[in-house]
Amino acid sequence: MGRKVIDTPIRGTGCVLLIEDDPAETESLSFILKGAGYRVLTAPGVNETHELIRQYAREIDGIILDIELTDSLDDGYDLCVALREPHSVTAHIPVVVVSAHSTRENVDRSYSAGAFQHIRKPFQIDSLLAVIGSMIRMKKAQDQVRHSEEALRAIFNALPVGIFILGPDHVVTQFNPALVRSFPHIRMTPGAKEYEAFYDPPRTAPLANHPAYGALATREPQSAVMEVLVSGRKQWWDISAAPNFDIDGNLLNVVVMIRDVTRDRELAQQLKEEIAHARRAEEQARIETKRHKATLARQDEFADNLMNTQRDLRKKSEELEQANRLLADMNFKLERLSTIDELTQLSNRRHFQEIFPREVHRAMRYHHHISVLMMDIDHFKNINDRYLHQAGDEVLRLIGRVLTGQLRETDFVARYGGEEFVALLPETPEAEAHRIAERIRAAVEQSRCRYGEHDLQVTISIGFTTAHGEMTDPDILISDADSALYKAKQLGRNRVISFREL
Repeated sequence: MGRKVIDTPIRGTGCVLLIEDDPAETESLSFILKGAGYRVLTAPGVNETHELIRQYAREIDGIILDIELTDSLDDGYDLCVALREPHSVTAHIPVVVVSAHSTRENVDRSYSAGAFQHIRKPFQIDSLLAVIGSMIRMKKAQDQVRHSEEALRAIFNALPVGIFILGPDHVVTQFNPALVRSFPHIRMTPGAKEYEAFYDPPRTAPLANHPAYGALATREPQSAVMEVLVSGRKQWWDISAAPNFDIDGNLLNVVVMIRDVTRDRELAQQLKEEIAHARRAEEQARIETKRHKATLARQDEFADNLMNTQRDLRKKSEELEQANRLLADMNFKLERLSTIDELTQLSNRRHFQEIFPREVHRAMRYHHHISVLMMDIDHFKNINDRYLHQAGDEVLRLIGRVLTGQLRETDFVARYGGEEFVALLPETPEAEAHRIAERIRAAVEQSRCRYGEHDLQVTISIGFTTAHGEMTDPDILISDADSALYKAKQLGRNRVISFREL
């Protein structure tokens, strides 16, 4: 415990904290890690570990812990537990445990203490470096996710309009500060349902015409201006609700934007009354002008005051129009979020299922050709298993870019689910659809997906079908294209198969 802490200056990323009380082991393992390109901090015991963490917690990407500190297993396990405490500064840093004791009981105890991996001494250098590489890549990915979540949370909290998120069970799961500022009467407690928290006195059931419940029921965006009674006072709320789905089209929750427009309504009513009053005054002024020409100067002054009043009213009207334009823009953005797949920036399955039946019926009505392409990334599971899901995400983004570049403006392409994509080609006969599909397949094969130090070879299998004017069920077109895709997979992948070839 009395040894001096040895450290290497922190520069960039890839920093490993080595906790080892054997100087020879420390020197040997530090040499290996530095040779592999890592920056190394070393600590011979618990006290030195806490001191280094106090100084460098933000720079450390991974921890290697010899569990037998001072020949005591308990000291090492206790330290591992402390490092992985949920609220500690090291909670997000993965820990690799090394130990000469690797009984089943010790291994289980390591994982119970929060270790990322348990490695037995003596170890293979390549195996150790592979584990450390995986550990640091996982840490980097977790950091990116955490930073993205923090940025989204900051935007959510900074928005000036009241927003809350409603689960399928009507429970409010999240809300922003602007909601509380705009509606100070709200009693928001954990597990509260919207109709229990928003009304005074609380309701016992949801309002039948509430846009949030309409969005939950129809899975479509809803909006309305509702008249509600709060503490005996009539209010008007402008409410917009947009459903949020997972990648498989399952409803997750509804994002609700709510604005108290009571004052706007009152101003509009006041504006209407003032305009009516102005019109009556103007008519009376004309009558008085005819009857009392001697009072013309006083009536001119009255007219000037009237003009000032009208200017003020026009200004208020313009401010109201500007607020409505802002609300319409936010509604448009919420609608777009519900139709776009965030990872590939293509349309999502839900949007495709809205567009597809309309295009099929249009083709049947005008006796046009219509073709459907079903596409599946070959060996996608192997990519995820071998290189982690971040590599799979890069492959999905690549396919999204290729499809966007190869398809025409009149075509419609969407991510159908997982590694599967679908394209709708209006007014496209079979031969042209085959050429387009082959062009997509070749473009994917010639593309290279770079992930870390790896060049990933990506191919795609495509099945397609074409209909021409006959009465066709849209689901049958999807099924036929899917059958052709299945045949392409059976024949060895990386190929295009027409349903007519089956």
